[in-house]
Amino acid sequence: MRAVAVIAVLLVAGILGLAPVGLAELDYLRANRHHRAGDLAKAQSACESALRRRPAHAGARALLKTLLSSRVRESCGNGAEDQTPYHMDWLNATGFRSLERGDPEAAETSFRSVLGLAALEPWRISLKAHEARAREGLERIAAMLEDR
Repeated sequence: MRAVAVIAVLLVAGILGLAPVGLAELDYLRANRHHRAGDLAKAQSACESALRRRPAHAGARALLKTLLSSRVRESCGNGAEDQTPYHMDWLNATGFRSLERGDPEAAETSFRSVLGLAALEPWRISLKAHEARAREGLERIAAMLEDR
């Protein structure tokens, strides 16, 4: 019954031209379920999907900020939310160490976390260098995967 209701909502949204909005909302609801269940990686992925569909989705943006902040706090200790540049440095360094160890998946996770933090505060010029370093790391991963 629930699946039928979701399909009906999607059909109506598609007819009205609101499909991306409806799909973004479904991704956001899925992210909330994963967050409540404690699966933070799936919650982050669903939030990112919602924001790709609708970048202005306030709920997904807030949940993603919460997820990234809790991840940084877990990895760096309490009070991390005030020290975003230091944590971005730490995440970039972790990413490059992972690359040196030959673990591109872990490196990509670190670099994407830096980009996620930078996207949440785009007005902060001081974060641009950290963002550029993370993009450099992602480019190295792409080049490494091409060589394989």
